[in-house]
Amino acid sequence: MKTTTSLRPLLAAAAGARAATRAPAAAGRRAASSFTATAGRRITAGARTSVAPLRAAVGAQTTQRAFSAGARRQEEAFDPTTVERESDEVDVCIVGGGPAGLASAIRLKQLATAAGNDDFRVVVLEKASEIGAHILSGAVLEPRAIEELIPNWLDEANPDRFDGITPAAGDKMRFLTKKMALPIPAPPQMHNKGNYIISLNQFTKWLGERAEEAGVEVYPGFAGAEVLYHPDGSVKGVATGDQGIARDGSKKGGFERGMEFHARATLFAEGCHGSLTKGVIKKFDLRRESEAQTYGLGVKEVWEIAPEKFNKGSITHSLGYPLPADTYGGGWMYHFGDNLVSIGLVVGLDYPNPWLSPYQEFQKMKDHPLYRSVLEGGKCISYGARALVEGGFQSIPKVAFPGGALVGDTAGFMNVPKIKGTHTAMKSGMLAAEAAYEALTATEEGTVFLYDYEEKLRQSWIWSELKSVRNMRPSFHGPLKLYGGIAYSGLEAFILKGRVPWTLSHGSKTDAQATKEADQCEKIVYEKPDGEVTFDILTSVARTGTDHEEDQPVHLQVKDWKKHTKSMWPRFKGVENRFCPAGVYEYIEDEGEEEGVRFQINAQNCIHCKTCDIKVPDQDINWTVPEGGGGPNTSTSNLESPEKEMEYPRLQAQATPEATATAVKLECCSKPGICTTTLWSDCRGSNCAIRYRHDAQEPPIVSPRIPIIGHLINMICYKQKFYHQLGQQNPDLPIFTLPLGLGKMYIITSPALVQAAMRKKSLSFEPLTVAFAERMVGFGPNIMDLMHHPPANSESWLNAQHKPYDMLAPGAALNDMNARVLNSVADIINSIGPEFETKQFYLWLRKSFTLATTGALFGAQNPLIDDPQLNDSLWDYEGGQADLLMKPFPSLTAPKPFRGRAAIQKALRAYFRAGHDQDSDVSLVIKGRVAINRKWGLPIDDIADHELGMLFVSVTNAIPTLFWMIFYVFHDNQLVADLQNELLGCLEEREDSNGQRECVFSVAKFSAECPLLVSTYQEVMRMTNRQLGTRTVIEDTYLSHSSVGDAAGTPTTYLLKKGTHIQMPSMITAYAPATWGEDVLNFNPRRFITTREKERLQNRAFNPFGGGKHLCPGRHFAYAEILGTVAALVLGFEIVTPEGAQVSVPPIYNSLVEAVGKPLPAVQQNLLANIRRRPGWEGVKWRFVAGNGTTDS
Repeated sequence: MKTTTSLRPLLAAAAGARAATRAPAAAGRRAASSFTATAGRRITAGARTSVAPLRAAVGAQTTQRAFSAGARRQEEAFDPTTVERESDEVDVCIVGGGPAGLASAIRLKQLATAAGNDDFRVVVLEKASEIGAHILSGAVLEPRAIEELIPNWLDEANPDRFDGITPAAGDKMRFLTKKMALPIPAPPQMHNKGNYIISLNQFTKWLGERAEEAGVEVYPGFAGAEVLYHPDGSVKGVATGDQGIARDGSKKGGFERGMEFHARATLFAEGCHGSLTKGVIKKFDLRRESEAQTYGLGVKEVWEIAPEKFNKGSITHSLGYPLPADTYGGGWMYHFGDNLVSIGLVVGLDYPNPWLSPYQEFQKMKDHPLYRSVLEGGKCISYGARALVEGGFQSIPKVAFPGGALVGDTAGFMNVPKIKGTHTAMKSGMLAAEAAYEALTATEEGTVFLYDYEEKLRQSWIWSELKSVRNMRPSFHGPLKLYGGIAYSGLEAFILKGRVPWTLSHGSKTDAQATKEADQCEKIVYEKPDGEVTFDILTSVARTGTDHEEDQPVHLQVKDWKKHTKSMWPRFKGVENRFCPAGVYEYIEDEGEEEGVRFQINAQNCIHCKTCDIKVPDQDINWTVPEGGGGPNTSTSNLESPEKEMEYPRLQAQATPEATATAVKLECCSKPGICTTTLWSDCRGSNCAIRYRHDAQEPPIVSPRIPIIGHLINMICYKQKFYHQLGQQNPDLPIFTLPLGLGKMYIITSPALVQAAMRKKSLSFEPLTVAFAERMVGFGPNIMDLMHHPPANSESWLNAQHKPYDMLAPGAALNDMNARVLNSVADIINSIGPEFETKQFYLWLRKSFTLATTGALFGAQNPLIDDPQLNDSLWDYEGGQADLLMKPFPSLTAPKPFRGRAAIQKALRAYFRAGHDQDSDVSLVIKGRVAINRKWGLPIDDIADHELGMLFVSVTNAIPTLFWMIFYVFHDNQLVADLQNELLGCLEEREDSNGQRECVFSVAKFSAECPLLVSTYQEVMRMTNRQLGTRTVIEDTYLSHSSVGDAAGTPTTYLLKKGTHIQMPSMITAYAPATWGEDVLNFNPRRFITTREKERLQNRAFNPFGGGKHLCPGRHFAYAEILGTVAALVLGFEIVTPEGAQVSVPPIYNSLVEAVGKPLPAVQQNLLANIRRRPGWEGVKWRFVAGNGTTDS
């Protein structure tokens, strides 16, 4: 076993990107950097030399679906256990980043912090690509547990409060017949006064952010795949899944063995029917004193409905139709947010009829007048399904065992009559955390047994709550079925209230054993969907956002394929196809097979509901975790539903070679092959030129592995890393076409083509400016009208906005602005004393330099001066740009940036209403912009809103760049020494009139006299720039490209079609080995000190400030502020960790729309560094020269 002292930097680099990626990076590997993640903790890099590799975003064309499985399998494989794993030692490892796991983690860190135990390490492993992505629920939240954990979770004074709540406003209970909805009394357990309708996905994501702020190490994309045991049998920890094993079991080029997490206490919080929990329960016989668990399957959609049908806070539950009397279940409909409705059906998985389909029963339910009347005219925006525990009190296993415990739904704490489990799950996690912390701090070594957890659980309100309703769910097993259950449950709810001496049983059969054979039951024939309110199953799957690496072993393991078919098909006639809500299982007619059918698994469709593992009668399907990060995305902001005529493709292998031998060969694809389809609507080819309406002269198509939506899913899940992978996998394509849903986009990778595109007037940023202005900046109708309807035959308002930018070019106006900002910079650094001061370094830079920059632009009365909270509001707004741009209903789905923007808008309006824009210390560029907008007749509030854009861009790129510059420099002591030698040559030292030593930098000298400083600045921007360089083709255009080796330099000409978007991602051009060398992933401060020929090549590929008409006008202003600050810090100051060690560069956060990358959110909040004056420079007063003038401070 290979052991490392700490894998935290490696894990943070991978997990902080919010997607553990799935295919090998083509570039060489480099060691992960270390950084300080929590107060007082220095995290050191382990021995491992690579970060988790990037997933394959685009795959090679294949002749069959790589991720469908049939009985025929290749035998060639290798044994991954021959490759040694790495390990990390932590105090507590939590498997599962849902409400229970995160509540455990937060409570543990609260206890450790209160005790001053900053070294206490808590790790959360989550298989989803981001926290919350695999969470699915109705959901109505009973706030009891969250109020215990975070009492101010809704407090208006809490800037991190949870905003996604809709207070419950009323309860209705209905018994449904086929056409009628009869009112019936709702039991007290279903009264929701004081509760909140929420998106549990959003709530869990918010909990994850709170956990990171508390110092928890949260690693999404890391799937717990194996429980590790000590020789004495106690739990030692868990191992994550291997990455890079092919479907046939062979080793792929990017193979990486999973990691081991060793912990003295391991908490399993996997949710319902956890894949690791199954083995733990069996090994320790945890059900020896409880009944078997029984389950339900919840199928859910979120709709946007007509405003006149929306009744905010309304809660409706139903029993009866469409389910038969021998099947437990019911429906719900919750109105929440802005015109959103959550609708779903829970079906008890102990149903007997194998012809029943929970998915189809849900479609029938929506067709009932009670539901259809609300949904008609609306739009379904997301879909999902998940198994849930229904066993209640009788089915709670032993929850503690040597080395660990079960928490949340994995133990079965759902209150079925309430239809709620989040509050009990969170409370159980908190109780387990308290027991674990007490046990771990009582002794420093050896296996711990959480005896107190069992006792705390029995003394808690969880136990009394579940015990009081224990008989309700099993009462539906009686001879009167549904009607007997309703009658007895009413008696229990209103009169008995659980105070009876008996406890009803769920029966001796498991849910799998409850399934009758097909010939014993009436066959159910379901109506075809109408495509408006009811949908076919594959259309719904398209709304889940599910995605898996295709070339990996099927995670749905069948013990014996042929035996399964031989046993299951004759008796149950394809029950797997009907109980699965995602179309994963199929029986394909095949006369060559003994039963006349071939069993097939379309694993790519899997939405992780785990129904198959629970319900399959022979119990020979084992659900295991796929590669980390794979699976659904249950956010309400899932992809828009596909058009009716665009069916989601069947995810199955193509026909046999015998069948395709007579097929027609169509020249419709950029890589033509055998195709059996002649109709576009039936096309299954992911590279089909007919499907994407692709002209032969357009750039070649790079096709997605999941037709239609594959690239969209990857872009949303993997963000900037998706572009990086595109560039690596297509190094020989200077430009290509990326199919996106029913549209497409061109991606330019060639630096020469990037430059040509930036010069083309027919490739414009202005159409995108309009979209960004409305969604991201929040302009009102007056400005939007000027954008949408420019005057004919005269200058447009947008073009007029470029005039004041002349003042940002080198000259008197820029010198004045630089003098102002550098004067503030001098004040900041001159305030630092000779003794070490510990600072939350990113937050300190952010606050100080935001005020310095905005003061230089807006003067001493700038709105951020008087209200420190506005500084945070600005950065809340900045951090949610992607959410504001892409999410529907941003006030609900992106409350933090939405609220931050509103606060800044309000302050700016007050500033302009008071006439402060006319103050003498306001910059000429602001005055020029205001004068133009007054000329165009904009009201004062619209002028204020417009300046929000100027305030935003002036700080949100420069300050992160300054942070990276400081940390890249101070991470390398030799670089600091070399820069000091260089800077001394352009430093002027003198004494002021009071005899104080002054050191003066002339910023204008840096370009000519400090090549290393300038090259370091450029290299920092190359490493951290995340621009997408987006343009829109406003008229058909041709671009020509000459490749090296073309005969006589013959260029290739590409047609760019009107209306198509273009992107020139810096993650491709700034990381191309052909331009930057094989060490492209490493920081090289001398990279830009090079030959003239190499410099020309770099200049084409290096565009951190954009280009052409849209070249950033503020680049000179940022240059002076950043280089002036760094120069003074390098010469006169020391920056080290709180322990006095050299600082390290933290991982960069993987976002989609930021021009400059930021550190991980946890790093932004918690990174500590010490700063003081360097010995020998204690009494220096720093000053700067801007242009031909100096600053005074």
